[in-house]
Amino acid sequence: MKKISILFALILLGAGMASCKNPLDKTEEITFSLPSWPPDECAEFPPLAYWEIRYAGGTQAGRVIRLETGAKTVMLEAAADRPLAVIAQPVSRHGETNALFFKPAGCIWPHERKLSWESGFAAFVCMRLYSPRGRTSGGTESANNGNTSVKSRANETGNGAYLATFNWKKLCDALAEKSADTERPYDPWKADTEAVCTAIAEHSFGVSLLSMKKTALIPVAELEQKAKEIGAPQSDGTETSHALFIPQYIPLYRTQRKTGKTLLKKTGVTSYLYTIQSIAAVQYRADGVPALAISAVPLYTGEQ
Repeated sequence: MKKISILFALILLGAGMASCKNPLDKTEEITFSLPSWPPDECAEFPPLAYWEIRYAGGTQAGRVIRLETGAKTVMLEAAADRPLAVIAQPVSRHGETNALFFKPAGCIWPHERKLSWESGFAAFVCMRLYSPRGRTSGGTESANNGNTSVKSRANETGNGAYLATFNWKKLCDALAEKSADTERPYDPWKADTEAVCTAIAEHSFGVSLLSMKKTALIPVAELEQKAKEIGAPQSDGTETSHALFIPQYIPLYRTQRKTGKTLLKKTGVTSYLYTIQSIAAVQYRADGVPALAISAVPLYTGEQ
């Protein structure tokens, strides 16, 4: 029902406002600052291979921009009457393998110009709401699909007029505040994304939707012990000599190191970078004892 609800709301939104597209859009070129890598100058993170920049709400059709290691900024053209959502996906290097493991940084203009890990979730939600199909990645339109491209831009313009009425700054501020609490581990990517999108589309959003109700707090030492029990190696013989257990949401690692605790989803699998070249897939069980499996870091060859 949630998927039907959000799709219905966005179809009405796009259909009702597509006619608002103005060929004389007032535009502005904005320079966005990328986050530093490694985060917090923490040497335990793998090296960065490159960034993939995605965006929605700009004056041009969304596409993927690849930026090499060392890039500090990216320039995009924004329309004055709608929010521009930008995410920067780090593609990390794990020996001979590149991986798409960590959650992206992001920001929503005009409220921010500096991409942060804390705002990545909000930018992802905004991008998703720009498209009824929930498509957040860029890509090249087919040469025979010109009408679809025009329709997509009209929908994006209409959706943008609607999304401009939402207080994105308040959402980003709430995420930053929750993530900065070093006493209570927090990860917005473990909230109910469908519920958040539906509530924003229906003007019924409340910060309670960002709660960690469907998560469990687990000592990292318990995960380390579980890994030892299954005989998982704690070194790949190169960059690290101990288990890392770095979560996908980077700010959570700060809290994790201070409290010694981390968050598990109560449904599905929670993934951690176990060593530079391996992933720990952890599943919460009803008895409170996590199940854990180790696998190689999955290969990422480019925008899918």
